Amino acid sequence: MRNLLLCTGEEARSPYYLKSMDANAFRIEEFCYLVAHNPYLVTDELMDPELAHWIGNECGLKDLSNELYKLLDRGCTLRVFIDAILDYVNYLDRNDAEALDEILYRNEGLNEYERALSQADYLFSLNRLESAIGEYEDVLLSLPGPEDPLRIRIFASMAEAYMGLFMFDVASRYFRRAYEASGEEDLLMRYLFCRRMQMEEDDYIRFLSEHRDYAEAAKRLEERLSSMKSGFEGTNERIRLEALKIFREEGNEAASEKELDSMIGDLKNEYLTMVTG
Repeated sequence: MRNLLLCTGEEARSPYYLKSMDANAFRIEEFCYLVAHNPYLVTDELMDPELAHWIGNECGLKDLSNELYKLLDRGCTLRVFIDAILDYVNYLDRNDAEALDEILYRNEGLNEYERALSQADYLFSLNRLESAIGEYEDVLLSLPGPEDPLRIRIFASMAEAYMGLFMFDVASRYFRRAYEASGEEDLLMRYLFCRRMQMEEDDYIRFLSEHRDYAEAAKRLEERLSSMKSGFEGTNERIRLEALKIFREEGNEAASEKELDSMIGDLKNEYLTMVTG
């Protein structure tokens, strides 16, 4: 996406309301921003004569407005309609425009719950974990019935997001709900990992003794963690930890803090992949 953008048209006196995003746009660039940053919430409701009217009368972009009216008369697809707006404003570079087109293509055929869930997954992929959690919660509340199979996926995704925030207590609750609804052992192992991270070793062993049906999954979890630990020796991360230790011992707090911040950023991005395999 471009860092600098010359504004096109005028600021509207009355905003255009994007219902699926619950947001108002006062300029055509704001509309483009909302579309580009919430691609999974772009729906056919935007193929609206009122939008074309707003662009022409409020933003003063008569040429674009007339083009949109023609596209609507021809029965164009959502992708073509949105592309016409973005191209006119020159909002996205080629790569970003192609990526958005691909998302809009994948959106076709999804129901409203699947589309909203995809938006949450998109935010998760950008490491916007708090925002993703909010989206997951909204989808969960909107599902029509307690037996909807999407609930399992949402529980697991929320657990992954909370784990990415190192909130293992909350993550464990959602992993447990996902496991109890699905019976999938991988979800049980993730639940056990979170319990292991939030408990003292003695408490974790006591917990396992009270849940003997978890024994096999707990064994597999320890094998996976042992393998990960072995693979960690001699890596760049281990070397950086040794450097951090030296900085601390020498009293070089500035270098220590800088290296620690860098490591936290790198490790956080890799964390979920390492744990979930």
